[in-house]
Amino acid sequence: MLFRVAADQTPHSVLLKWDPPPKPGFTVVGYNVYRSPSDGIYKRIASGVTAPTYIDRGVRSGKSYHYLVRAVDATGQESPISNQTSVTIH
Repeated sequence: MLFRVAADQTPHSVLLKWDPPPKPGFTVVGYNVYRSPSDGIYKRIASGVTAPTYIDRGVRSGKSYHYLVRAVDATGQESPISNQTSVTIH
């Protein structure tokens, strides 16, 4: 399963938007959002997100960030990762 995530940036936040995964094989109850600076190590920055959007306000000007999202079922099992999307904060 692959679903798409995209990002729009403003000076001090990033708006992530995604489409729910097609036919995930389980009932999606939420999403976990992951962020990586340029080092490539992803850390979960949000869990249990119920809407297919998330605003990351923990970003700094002049930095680049990479994001991915995983759908979560009622038992806490995560889906495969979405695509990676990247943004540079100006």
